[in-house]
Amino acid sequence: MPAYSIAHRRSSKPLSIVDLGASAGLHLLWDHYSYDYGDGKRFGNPNSPVQLTCSLRGNISPPFPDRLPPIAYRVGIDLNPIDVNNPEMMLWLKALVWPEHRKRTETLNSAIELAKQIPPTVIRGDILTVLPEVVSKIPVETTVCISHSHVVYQFPKELRERFFSVLNECGARRDIFQVSYEWWPG
Repeated sequence: MPAYSIAHRRSSKPLSIVDLGASAGLHLLWDHYSYDYGDGKRFGNPNSPVQLTCSLRGNISPPFPDRLPPIAYRVGIDLNPIDVNNPEMMLWLKALVWPEHRKRTETLNSAIELAKQIPPTVIRGDILTVLPEVVSKIPVETTVCISHSHVVYQFPKELRERFFSVLNECGARRDIFQVSYEWWPG
């Protein structure tokens, strides 16, 4: 959440979020969730059914905004998007949470219910092929934030290199911010 606020602060424009490997699009609704960073630091929608508890590590705290940045546009891209209204697909998604992680299951269920009320748009397609076209159609009066969570690290080295080339090509045409929740193999 702080990364999006940094992008907004630097550009002063509403954000356009493009989530790669979006699955059901739950990350696209981040601005509808509530965040508790401890020590009284709460952000987002305090009445949200999705209540997230975050922990900070290290001596540096991210800059927290007074309010969340405005979102003008949001879209996800996934090879095989899943539909929150499809019970079989939801069983598969829920199976990814370890059974002893009850709180995570509750949070996932809440996010799924919220996505049924506010359906995110997720395009079926290959990120490397679809991303340039998606970015080219985003209104210029917005700031593009391309996010990905545990997606790119799964690419073989050659595809990671192509991904960063595609990202650089998109960035050569307009300013973009990359919000990455990844770790990189050795």
